[in-house]
Amino acid sequence: MNLSVSDLIKKAGGPNEVSDASRCTRYPIGSNAVHKWRKNGIPDVHWPIFIRKASVTAEEIYQANEMLRRMRSEEHDCSSRRKSSVAA
Repeated sequence: MNLSVSDLIKKAGGPNEVSDASRCTRYPIGSNAVHKWRKNGIPDVHWPIFIRKASVTAEEIYQANEMLRRMRSEEHDCSSRRKSSVAA
């Protein structure tokens, strides 16, 4: 079963835990940024946090991001079709 970005965030302890863990990195982030990843995907610079805290692989994070991108692409395609059918 593929994990979603939301699943990975939960598995890592939630947005606050991920934010706290990022403070020890070159790229600290706030919990609000982590919340946005549910729509935008997990930036690769933060993957080590998830590998360590959630015990997942880089492949699992990649797959979660890809699943999110496919869903966003499908939503975009559907909204484009609706706009063109309304205009016709």
